[in-house]
Amino acid sequence: MGAGFHGNIKNTKGASNNNITASNKSKTIVGSIENNAKEAAKYFPFKDGLFGFKNRRPKSKPREIFSNNPTSSASQFFNILKQGGKDKLFNTSHGIGTESNLPDGSKITYRPITSSKGSPAVEIVISGSDYIKPKKYHFVMKGDR
Repeated sequence: MGAGFHGNIKNTKGASNNNITASNKSKTIVGSIENNAKEAAKYFPFKDGLFGFKNRRPKSKPREIFSNNPTSSASQFFNILKQGGKDKLFNTSHGIGTESNLPDGSKITYRPITSSKGSPAVEIVISGSDYIKPKKYHFVMKGDR
């Protein structure tokens, strides 16, 4: 996926499938953040262990992923990353969020409504992967950069 791709995907492989598996030397790994991130990297910009782009505001730490439909793209991103995880809902100051705990100890959090208007967030807390780094991502409207 080139740097110009910004997560505007429809009917992507794995986006709604809750049973993605990956093989690692004849061992099947279900719910590994590393394998789920490799799947997500097919559809979202990924470089040096991070998705998206450095935030345009100097003091803001979340990275940005641009899309024509931020809510849909954030949901698709979350659904790919959470494969094999156990979901639970939680309350936020802006509504309901979803947290998925993966068997490898990683945690993916999705908040469709955040304090940044129109910018849903997905946060990745990893366990035991050199492939992907822990980070929070905001999904923003393409052209808002």
